[in-house]
Amino acid sequence: MNTDKSKLDLSVFLLDEMKIMKKHLIIFSFCLIPILLYGQIEGIKSDRTIWYNDGEIMLPLTMMALGVMTYVHPVKKHIQLSTLPYRNSFVGFEDYLQFGPSLIQATVSILNLKGRNNVKNQLKYLLISEVSTLSMVYLLKISINETRPNGGRWSFPSGHTAQGFASATILYQQYKNSHPILAYSGYSMALATGLLRVAHNKHWVNDVLFGAGLGILVPNLVHRIKKIGIRKQGKLHTLFTTNKISLIYTFS
Repeated sequence: MNTDKSKLDLSVFLLDEMKIMKKHLIIFSFCLIPILLYGQIEGIKSDRTIWYNDGEIMLPLTMMALGVMTYVHPVKKHIQLSTLPYRNSFVGFEDYLQFGPSLIQATVSILNLKGRNNVKNQLKYLLISEVSTLSMVYLLKISINETRPNGGRWSFPSGHTAQGFASATILYQQYKNSHPILAYSGYSMALATGLLRVAHNKHWVNDVLFGAGLGILVPNLVHRIKKIGIRKQGKLHTLFTTNKISLIYTFS
């Protein structure tokens, strides 16, 4: 009887481990995509700064790695318990706060504050960054299907946090050279969004870490693209170009 119970316990343990390994493999595969894209965009050579010396790439990758490392670590449950006193503070505020950086950018664009790009190109970068980030977030949510601390589904990664940091990074890229204080202001809203998601028991800390990293990484990669547009070249149409590559397609 004890032998059968031991076998059953071992089978359950192995099945759980296989599920965890599968989730880690999915996450790892998604992490490879931006690294490979960065290699294509930058055209890595021996005389160029490579990705692990690039702060705009290494910082978000480190945050994503921490999110993966704490995925099964008991520290995330301890952190969750420590937020109990704040459960009813600013409830639902993060639903609006995540869009704060985008609102700031829209306001200063209306005021015609000089930035990196004109309004037309700002909208292009914004659209591509947002669609790319949120597409990856929801593909991961569906693939991983992690249970939220409050019992809900689709916990990993945090969409609110990814959205907040993506819009903050877009604001940063637009004004980092001309108005640095304004450029960094969006990150305070994004950070508050992530903290409130944990405090309100909607997400584990690893969800927020990975979502923040992804939200920073994708717009930083998108802003490495030199040109975004559709330029007619005979029957070929260039969607975007970088130093090394062009994405082209044809009309039938």
